[in-house]
Amino acid sequence: MDKKYPLEASLLSRSYPSKEKIIQLLETRYALNDNPTLSLKPIEIEEIENSNKSLLTNLREEKFKYKKELKKDESKSVFKKFIKNHQRLQKKLKLKIQHYKKSNNLSQVSETLFKEYKELLKFDDFLTMNKLWISYIKDLLCILNDGNLPNIQQCLIKLSSAEFNGCFLRVLKSKNKELIGKNGIVIYDSQKFFIIVEQTNKLKLIEKKGTYFTFVIPIYDYENENIDDNDNNYLEFNIIGSRFQYRSHDRSGKKFKSKSADDL
Repeated sequence: MDKKYPLEASLLSRSYPSKEKIIQLLETRYALNDNPTLSLKPIEIEEIENSNKSLLTNLREEKFKYKKELKKDESKSVFKKFIKNHQRLQKKLKLKIQHYKKSNNLSQVSETLFKEYKELLKFDDFLTMNKLWISYIKDLLCILNDGNLPNIQQCLIKLSSAEFNGCFLRVLKSKNKELIGKNGIVIYDSQKFFIIVEQTNKLKLIEKKGTYFTFVIPIYDYENENIDDNDNNYLEFNIIGSRFQYRSHDRSGKKFKSKSADDL
């Protein structure tokens, strides 16, 4: 029997070492006829939903369901509410300080006297975030702690799609003159704004359009106290805000062309 069906016998030999067992299995399988058979049990066939619908219709419905699920994600709306509430809190604290100064005839008043101050974001709380960003950007740009400069052209390409949450930014130029000189750690890089926390513990929304930013990256180990704090130990980059009016994940696939910035 095993000579008549050599392929089946060879396959069965991998599972059964006994030749007698293999012959028995082959005889059982081909007891009715010499053709290979496969026994199937009848099952209940469930009616397929939307069987009459076209494939295109089903795809459209799936796309609609996906968009509906995205709308359920309330993380963005929660963050927007947080920003608005924080701005109201800052304004309330400012008015309280002004009123306290006027009523007590004082020139200076500490913000820590008011309960609203405890609820404000603190610049020091984001220093760790800034250190993480420096480590991330140095790895991205292949900057080693040996003082050697990387390929600047390659750096510019990588920076165009980099993440700026945690970066310490400073405003160099802006159509809004009140923004010039403002600086702080970016806590959120949105499509149209850099949301930063200033060293004065103030939350600030800086519009990208019409604004020119600058930031520095240390080329030495910035935690080393023996390194002098001079310009030779840092790489300074300037970015045009209007070119960054995209989310970081959208910028990664966009090619920036060299052209004049008319909004500055």
